[in-house]
Amino acid sequence: MNRTTALKISNGLLYLVSTCLFSSGLVLEYRFEGKGMRGAALLGMTKGSWTDLHFILGISTAVLVLVHLALNWGWIVKVASGGKRSRVIATVAFAVVALATVLFAPITFPNNPQPPAGQGPWQRW
Repeated sequence: MNRTTALKISNGLLYLVSTCLFSSGLVLEYRFEGKGMRGAALLGMTKGSWTDLHFILGISTAVLVLVHLALNWGWIVKVASGGKRSRVIATVAFAVVALATVLFAPITFPNNPQPPAGQGPWQRW
């Protein structure tokens, strides 16, 4: 398979998968909101199924973006960076630091979590 064919296939897949990702995000945000939605289904799928689908589509989109970048790397280096190697290194380093920050930053919890207003400790469960 030549580069042009690979670009056509990957770009088409990227469009389809990212459109589905956007749609599933809208479903999760706007169709399953509010109280009384427990056990509700849309197109035969519960909120948990939509969440799983959204996660899979997100990973797929990320992989396809990496493929797209790899297939267009020559153009990126030539045009977007003006051919300067330092700009390419700085851009890639920024992406690596941003991803590492999100993935490896510690999660913190409040020292004294308070129950929601109007609920005593016996009403949490």
